[in-house]
Amino acid sequence: ALPIYRELSCLSQRFKGKEGRCRSTLLGKRVDYSARSVISSDSFIDVDEIGLPLQIADKLTVPEHVCSWNFGHMSNLLAEKKIKCVERNGRMIDPTYRRNLYPQLGDVFHRYLKNGDYVLANRQPTLWRSSIQAMKVRRMPRGRSIRLNVDVTPPFNADFDGDEMCVFVPQNIDARGEMHALMATPEHIVVGGVGIVQDAALCIWILSHARPVGVDLLQRLLLITVVIGVLVVTARTRCPATGR
Repeated sequence: ALPIYRELSCLSQRFKGKEGRCRSTLLGKRVDYSARSVISSDSFIDVDEIGLPLQIADKLTVPEHVCSWNFGHMSNLLAEKKIKCVERNGRMIDPTYRRNLYPQLGDVFHRYLKNGDYVLANRQPTLWRSSIQAMKVRRMPRGRSIRLNVDVTPPFNADFDGDEMCVFVPQNIDARGEMHALMATPEHIVVGGVGIVQDAALCIWILSHARPVGVDLLQRLLLITVVIGVLVVTARTRCPATGR
């Protein structure tokens, strides 16, 4: 396709906008140790957690140095095939094609992501500091979308109508320490506006209502939800004898 040339009336038009120099050229690079997918909501994960599908968690790696205090743990990870490669004396060794491979002090194991690891979550455009935060990983065995709690969406200005987010895994120990101490989600609660939204705000209003009708209303809603769920499950259950 031929490039589209547009007339520029001033210098600022070269930089601003989605087709500008910043967002189109500089921020469009693909980098290693990163992933991108559509985001969806999940109320069963914490506010500071990000749910990663196994297609992402089993490809991104974190370097771990083999020391005397984690020698046994690294041996177990190697036996469970949770190590992608081993860096030893400047050489990269693939455990898949190497038999009788045992850890040695000084090795660097590039292991796959596990629950509790910190990664950087970013939604473009990155307009302010809370648009990129450090969140804890939770491996999600089902689905292929990145899962977020709905209460953490305001600082990202995100919604679940097809938005995509990027995930970055820092490899340097210093960068990982700064990410954990300075960029974690609890550091953005006041600045970024992380808090209760939508259903949580309505539920708190009902529970804290001055009249007891609020609690009664909540109990009735819960009862109706349980009854509907039981009816749906009963309707989908087939009789073992007739198969209907």
